[in-house]
Amino acid sequence: MSILRKNFVDSSSKLSFHLQKLQSDGLLAKSDAGRYGVTEAGQRAWQVVRALAERKPPSLLILKS
Repeated sequence: MSILRKNFVDSSSKLSFHLQKLQSDGLLAKSDAGRYGVTEAGQRAWQVVRALAERKPPSLLILKS
């Protein structure tokens, strides 16, 4: 989970909360060995996030009043 390695987590309670939330949303699964893995739904969600992040804003915005 490189995203967890890249971002500083200031408390274990916050990390625990977010891991539980990702599990309850079906985006993350915990194996018997205690490791976390991204589910298929999690992979699809991450692809959407990446695609949205890569979108360029419009070069010209016209507002009509």
